[in-house]
Amino acid sequence: MELHRFRFKRKVRCVEFSPHVDDGAQYFAVGYGKHVQIWRIRIDQETGGGDASMPFELHRTCGGFAGVVVSLQWSPDGSAILASSRDNTAQLLARDRSMENRATSTFAGHKSAVVGAFFGLSSSSNIPNNIYTVSIDGSCFTWSLNAKGDKSSAETSNDNSLMGGQQSTLDFFTGSAIASSSLIDGLSNGKSYVENLCSKCWKRSSKHYFQQAAEVTSAAMNPAGLLVVGFTSGVFGLYEMPGCTNVHTLSISNRRISSATLNSAGDWLAIACPELGQLLVWEWQSETYVLKQQGHSYAMRQMAFSPDGSQFVATGGEDGKVKMWNADSGFCFVTFSEHTAPISAVAFASSKVVLSSSLDGTVRAYDLIRYKNFRTMTTPTPVQFCSMALDSSGEIVCAGTFEPFDIYTWSLQTGKILEVLSGHSGPVAHLSFSPNQGKLASASWDGTVKLWDVFKKNIPEESFHHQSDVVCVAFRPDGNMLVSGTTRGQLVFWDVEDGKVVYTIDGRKDIRGGRFIKFRYILRDDDDLPINIRSEC
Repeated sequence: MELHRFRFKRKVRCVEFSPHVDDGAQYFAVGYGKHVQIWRIRIDQETGGGDASMPFELHRTCGGFAGVVVSLQWSPDGSAILASSRDNTAQLLARDRSMENRATSTFAGHKSAVVGAFFGLSSSSNIPNNIYTVSIDGSCFTWSLNAKGDKSSAETSNDNSLMGGQQSTLDFFTGSAIASSSLIDGLSNGKSYVENLCSKCWKRSSKHYFQQAAEVTSAAMNPAGLLVVGFTSGVFGLYEMPGCTNVHTLSISNRRISSATLNSAGDWLAIACPELGQLLVWEWQSETYVLKQQGHSYAMRQMAFSPDGSQFVATGGEDGKVKMWNADSGFCFVTFSEHTAPISAVAFASSKVVLSSSLDGTVRAYDLIRYKNFRTMTTPTPVQFCSMALDSSGEIVCAGTFEPFDIYTWSLQTGKILEVLSGHSGPVAHLSFSPNQGKLASASWDGTVKLWDVFKKNIPEESFHHQSDVVCVAFRPDGNMLVSGTTRGQLVFWDVEDGKVVYTIDGRKDIRGGRFIKFRYILRDDDDLPINIRSEC
């Protein structure tokens, strides 16, 4: 259920909710363009839900970035935000408006864009004592609080370089900066974390490099101090902080990893590869898959629903893969990759068997119990199949070709060719079996629909002629009427017994899109308002 919708003027690249409710409100931060906005959600104490009349309230807008903000992380108590940007820096931002007049800590020194910035927690408490920044070039910097320095001494020694109330940045040569955002409560000295940051200095304590011949595309850290980093080469690495000790490295694909994250325990990794449409959940200690999901790499061309009314859906794509999906959960539970060319048709023979035809010249049958290709049907000479159909019993398989315009029939049990039906003078675009008879209707680009009796003879019983190419055909459930679709946007209904046209539907006006690309406006000279449209087609 959609609670609220708000449209930003720029692309939103990251959104993060605060870890808990504070002062009767929930916060979330949005990184869009070169800004970070903090929004407040009022929580009803009685119902625990938000206020429907005013669901979102803008709490604060933070600027100061020279590049696009790409990542956000809240402090454990939800009062501070670490934001990294493509300007090669990360900033520590205060949540509350009362801190707007204070300086903001900026962590600079990277030679490329920072893809992630994270709080490092001390082993004895839930208080951050380190900050880690990871950049695209594969470097990881550790920033620590300088216990020997405070803001007053630092301002005294750097009076000529730091102005009160202005943003303080890290010195490139010394690697230190004045921290002036106080955000985490509950320190032993009675001060808030904001006050402690104001009185202490941040200093770059160490540099580490991941030693991968690829760029970093994503980074994430869990509370236990485990850092996962994804690279453009399809490799991910797991590192233990603060020493940046490599714990595990694995190549999961040959495409870039766009997103990687860890669960709180640190034993499961979730990794996403957009170019492959792949989602993996990996248990790195036992090196096993918890979940593996991958969509079609290219366009999805065919789809079929299981005939028994179950939740199974079969899809075929241009990547040559046949995938089985659970419609209830939305997960793909098996992928068949035996085809070497795009899939042209998929169909269920029963709830346990699915078939597919391909441009590689094969028709394959898959067992949905053992998840294997148990039958492969081919032709004596290489062809390309562009259509396929099964009879109501699931025993006869027919497939039409691009050339030589024939229809091949097989027995599913034996996999042997029963008959070759010839008669079309163009590619056989679509096939359909009658629901209650052994009649096969074939639609072709030669402008005809032919009826065949696959159990009697190999000559067509009847031909229905059209004025344009026929691309699809279907029987009425009782088998007494046939409808065919043409490239002219017409639906022609035929009486199967008489072979006559019952009626025709002209769908050209319904299926036609908007105005053509070459349509142009003729504008008035006085007010530039369109008064006519001219077609140049």
